[in-house]
Amino acid sequence: MNRAINATIALIEGRTDIAKEVFRDPTSDVKNVPEVLARLEAVVNKAAAKAIRNGLVRALALQPTSIPKKDPAARAENEKCFFDGVGAVEALFSSIVYDLERG
Repeated sequence: MNRAINATIALIEGRTDIAKEVFRDPTSDVKNVPEVLARLEAVVNKAAAKAIRNGLVRALALQPTSIPKKDPAARAENEKCFFDGVGAVEALFSSIVYDLERG
């Protein structure tokens, strides 16, 4: 039972690699290890998909700091607008990853 509790705590902490090792250990008191690992993999994938989806939704809400111009002579300014947007999305996903890693 102790190993199952340790694996559960590792899962709550987001440390799925440790939980998997606990389940696979020959002395593990967890039965049906393949079934447990399959369920664990499904849950981890679902959580990752949800985090990615939430990040994409948040990225859609980003607003430009300046509006690109239609004038072909404003190419450099328009490129700056584009890269500012790319930088904003990168910063958003970096903060999401940071928050997920902190727990």
